[in-house]
Amino acid sequence: MNRRAEGPTLMMNRLVIDTDEVPQRDRFDVWCDAFAGLHDVVAEPSCRTNFSAACMNLAVRGTVFGVYKTPARRLLRTSKHVSRDDIDHLSVRVSLSGEIRGRQRDQDYHSGRGAIGMYTYAYGYEEVHTAGHWVTVVVPRSSLPHFAVDRMPCVVSGVRASLLRDILMSFASSAAEASHEDMLVIEDVFRRVLESILLDRDIAVVDDLRLRRIDEVLRSEMGSSRLTVARVCELVGVSRTTLYRLFRDRGGMEMHLTGLRLDAIRQDLKAPARSACLIRQIAESRGMHNVSAFNRAFQRRFGCTPSDVRHGANVQRTRTLEREPRMADASGSFLHLLS
Repeated sequence: MNRRAEGPTLMMNRLVIDTDEVPQRDRFDVWCDAFAGLHDVVAEPSCRTNFSAACMNLAVRGTVFGVYKTPARRLLRTSKHVSRDDIDHLSVRVSLSGEIRGRQRDQDYHSGRGAIGMYTYAYGYEEVHTAGHWVTVVVPRSSLPHFAVDRMPCVVSGVRASLLRDILMSFASSAAEASHEDMLVIEDVFRRVLESILLDRDIAVVDDLRLRRIDEVLRSEMGSSRLTVARVCELVGVSRTTLYRLFRDRGGMEMHLTGLRLDAIRQDLKAPARSACLIRQIAESRGMHNVSAFNRAFQRRFGCTPSDVRHGANVQRTRTLEREPRMADASGSFLHLLS
């Protein structure tokens, strides 16, 4: 069996398996060994003697795209596989030719040519495949917070299923020569459509949810020296391509982050609890370490200096303390308003 792994970066790895490149007597056994962590492969004796199968897998950020050409066989993922291997992934599959009949979690499913089927590795399954050609994408559950296991298995239909099918077929036709940049684009589009299906919402809503999550991460991590594009991608579960696309019409993520930092610093300058802190210390605690660049950016955003904001807050606090307290209304002002 030929088993090659290659790729320009850790972001994308290529794995090719072709049983035709090993002795005929060993083909079925080596294919079974290659997938032993997922399931057992069962085939008729006549098929085993001339077992011919091939696949190519491309891994992008943990999402694995695969094109398979296989003979008729049966797949069994049992409790021993589930307990032995910690694989909690969603599998999305489309048949370019051939049919699959399966059963998982006491549910029967059937997908023919062009149908989009989804199932999970979190549970066992039994599937019967005719000879065929398949495209499969495997996505870690941890990167899909809205992936509900109790919805699996399922066969997806509708407009978004058609979009998903087009993406997978486009990958299948270009997999052999797909570049790193090509795969980042394919993975980005695939995830957007998949998440819209899992959320049962429009793609625009999915992007809005992603932006909110990114904002949460930026606000909580803005003071960290480890806050990089790669770190944001890791925490949110998106690719660099997706991150750049989301902020393309917003001036870029760096500009957005700078705005969040300046807003937070402005609030800090007004806070009594931070009145003893130097302005430089407050700026550094929010991730702005270049004093000159910080002062210019602050004045450009707010039309005043950080000292002006702090001085204005101090004056306001002094006036509040000097203001004479009002006498309590013995009659009860709320009841008086109702009378």
